[in-house]
Amino acid sequence: MIITESLPSIVYAIADVHGRADLLEAMLGYIAADSNDHHSKPVVIFLGDLIDRGPHSPKVLDQVYSTLDLYPGSRLILGNHDFYLRELLRGALTYEDAVNWMDWGGVATLSAYSTWPVPAFENIAADIRPIRVGEWRPSN
Repeated sequence: MIITESLPSIVYAIADVHGRADLLEAMLGYIAADSNDHHSKPVVIFLGDLIDRGPHSPKVLDQVYSTLDLYPGSRLILGNHDFYLRELLRGALTYEDAVNWMDWGGVATLSAYSTWPVPAFENIAADIRPIRVGEWRPSN
């Protein structure tokens, strides 16, 4: 489908993916097919909590990044899970927030990015940064 400014927009909202790239892929496939059927321009709003719990947080972030580029006007609003990863990468994650994040599923995300069987929390940001630093563009 060729996306042009003259097509009407349909807004789709996606929330709480929690590291399930397989489910996000299915939703994005539906959006592409539905917008094609309706001859519309999709706008996808990601409502946060993209990462953690599920096994594929890095792939989810890649899918979100690609979707934001593919569909102009699409946006990402960070959830608390996404916020913790951003704070880790900025070097601003507090000890209390780190404990909360690990309790709420952050271990799955850290394990997905780490090359170590048990990721060393103090070094995990160094494992993640080379992958996409500066490329992840959340709306807030």
